[in-house]
Amino acid sequence: MFDTEISNLSRQGMTTGGIALHLGLEPQYVRQMVSAEVTGLNGKPVYIDTAAEPLPKLASAPPPQKRQPTASRVNRRAAAEKRRAAILQKLAELNTALEA
Repeated sequence: MFDTEISNLSRQGMTTGGIALHLGLEPQYVRQMVSAEVTGLNGKPVYIDTAAEPLPKLASAPPPQKRQPTASRVNRRAAAEKRRAAILQKLAELNTALEA
């Protein structure tokens, strides 16, 4: 009944635990279904461990590049700084007026 759904979700990269939660099934059942279609080099089923650490990325992959802030983000920050400066200026003026 859930065979094709389990198969499709597994091929999309969802873990067996995620599939079990998504479909409301027992993780053991999902693990059996997934391992039935995934076989190792020696012909034995490969059980997918959902608690395992993710595989490390290949060393040849380029390092992630830090994105440059967009112009609108830079402008918003500058405007916020101006507003803060104006508020601090006003507070300083009020403070000196109260002290006098």
